[in-house]
Amino acid sequence: LLGHFSSTPLNTADKQALASVSADLEFNASTSDAELAKLDAKLDQTRITGKASIKNFAHPAYRFQLALDNIDADRYLPPATAANAKPATPAAAAGAGAAELPLETLRALDVDGNLAIGKLKIAKLQVNDIKVGVNANAGVIRANPLAAQLYGGSYRGDITLDARGKAVQLAMNEALTNIEIGPLTQDLLQKDLVAGTGNVMLKLTGTGLDPEQLTRSLNGNVGFSLQNGRVNGVNLIEMIQKDYLKYIQGLAIDAGKLNQTVFSKFSATAAVTNGLINTNDLVLDSAQLNVKGRGTANLVDQQLALRLDALPVGQLAKQLGQFKDTVIPVKIEGTITAPKFSIELDEVLKQKAKALLEQEKQKAKAQLQKRADEEKAKLQQKLDQKQEQLKQKMQEQLQNKLKGLFK
Repeated sequence: LLGHFSSTPLNTADKQALASVSADLEFNASTSDAELAKLDAKLDQTRITGKASIKNFAHPAYRFQLALDNIDADRYLPPATAANAKPATPAAAAGAGAAELPLETLRALDVDGNLAIGKLKIAKLQVNDIKVGVNANAGVIRANPLAAQLYGGSYRGDITLDARGKAVQLAMNEALTNIEIGPLTQDLLQKDLVAGTGNVMLKLTGTGLDPEQLTRSLNGNVGFSLQNGRVNGVNLIEMIQKDYLKYIQGLAIDAGKLNQTVFSKFSATAAVTNGLINTNDLVLDSAQLNVKGRGTANLVDQQLALRLDALPVGQLAKQLGQFKDTVIPVKIEGTITAPKFSIELDEVLKQKAKALLEQEKQKAKAQLQKRADEEKAKLQQKLDQKQEQLKQKMQEQLQNKLKGLFK
């Protein structure tokens, strides 16, 4: 039926989607207005209730209050392809999608409504208890409030599209609180990159007529703080042990270790400039490493350029012996979803050699100073002895002269 009203065939990811629809509704309609005073509909397994209206068909004003109990939105989207498989949060995807609409369409929108969804799957993300308020007037479209429960925590957002200029301006202010980041990144990116519990925030603005333009123009701030988790795909401790094995005798390697770096704290804040994320305060603390980092992540081409400075602590520091106080540089390259780690061992050895040379210089300087002090003390002692001898001789001469005066 829908195919008869569409110029192009409908193509859904789930071929069983749009199989059935039913509705119980009360409506009023005229040549200029239409109102659904009561809506109780079912689309496949999803129930939709509420009310909606359109005032003035010539310049329509949309009003609605709708509720969905449970929907898998991914079923109704086109099948994933290389072109549309790029990961995006639902909010970013919605903003980018709206930005692709003609400016005249966005400027003409007159919308005021609320949507509640009990359970939603979108972009493979599982989200519950969603509350969305939408208002559009005179070219400004705002989604606020935005609230949901997901992955053990909560989401709050405020998104605005301003279509009054030559290009759409997007502003996002979003926060995730007490989120289990592991399952979220697994569902969003289809990769088990990082796990832990914590907070994520972003406050960004961008301008553009398509997602790529928006990404290139993103500016603002982002940050995260996670506790008691792991970074998967790399074991920094094992990497350090292996690289130092040939320099340190008796360093034990546990081949059974997992390919992950466990942390007690993992956090960073960053500035975003034209799609380039730049951080100077990345921190990762664990039982055997304290790490500080800096560098960039490019949202446009997904490339990473990060430098970590790792200081061994605990058992690893004991294993490294004389190297325990040496800061170990770690380079991170590759892409955001496929990072590559390498230890700059040559730089470490140069640092250590420089430190040892400085120690030897200070030691030699101290020895020279000690010898100089000893020689000075000996000379002073000889000088004091000479002075004492001269004093005694002068006293004897003076006494002899005095005796001669009284003869």
